[in-house]
Amino acid sequence: MERRPNTREAKLRNTIGFVLKEEYGNQDFIYRDVFEDVVLETALGVRWEDTYCLQNFPGKKLFDLSLISDVRCKEVWAAVNALRNEEPLKDFYIEPLFARELRTLTVHMFNPYVAEEDILNFLKRFVDVQDEGVKQIDKRKYWTGNRRYRVRFRFSEQAADGLVHPPATFAIGSNRGYLFYPGQPLTCRRCGQEGHMALNCEAQICRQCDGIGHISSMCTEEIKCNLCGKQGHVYRECPKKAGSYSAAISKSLKVGKTKSADREGERSGVEDGGRVAASVVNPPSEQEAAEEGVSGVNDVQVQNDEMETV
Repeated sequence: MERRPNTREAKLRNTIGFVLKEEYGNQDFIYRDVFEDVVLETALGVRWEDTYCLQNFPGKKLFDLSLISDVRCKEVWAAVNALRNEEPLKDFYIEPLFARELRTLTVHMFNPYVAEEDILNFLKRFVDVQDEGVKQIDKRKYWTGNRRYRVRFRFSEQAADGLVHPPATFAIGSNRGYLFYPGQPLTCRRCGQEGHMALNCEAQICRQCDGIGHISSMCTEEIKCNLCGKQGHVYRECPKKAGSYSAAISKSLKVGKTKSADREGERSGVEDGGRVAASVVNPPSEQEAAEEGVSGVNDVQVQNDEMETV
């Protein structure tokens, strides 16, 4: 559908914007009385007691309708979606300004070593992320595993409430996680569909193309990356994937020369004519730990390449 570019950075609670189409819209609708009578009351069934405010800007030919509650806003938006291609609504560009309201979204990955960059890249497929995640710390300073993000939701003509909703459960590579936020629709955490819970879900889910209705062995679609959402490659090959351990290990530590060694307690190995006979291997990066399931990423492995007695 043709849409007017949104030049306003509006983020208005429970608000729907109506912009009159200049090329063929009924220009009588710029008048407040006509808009209230024909559009609000007759077409949408809105009464003054349903509203918090109705702002009009005649010079820009637009109205901002703020409803009294979240529930009423969703009801009116559902009516808009049902009637948007009929008179009089087809004379307007209509957008859910409530979609741009800033919200807090919480993400939990069962593997806490999943890279922050990967989580951000996944979320950006569905929402506009305003800043990096903040780790949720409990009152005794322990990290709960949750990350919180400030996001703005995007407009969707297909959704009943006008918003693109990120999946409640998801995977990044082989690492599974879930997310939640205020106003999240109640959906099955297995298939993502509404109308039932995961316990009763009987849907066939394909892990290759992320489709519903068939299993991977029967899939005829091209493989789909669960990080960027594009076809033709998997997570390990994704250009948006955070740096791997192989890249990090290339920047190895430079071990200086030592004059003596303690065979019982030191990690440096045995001195041999000014040559150090031990190398310290960098611990796996967070991304490698996420890919391989490494739990002890703080352990430092010492390898004695060669030892000679003096």
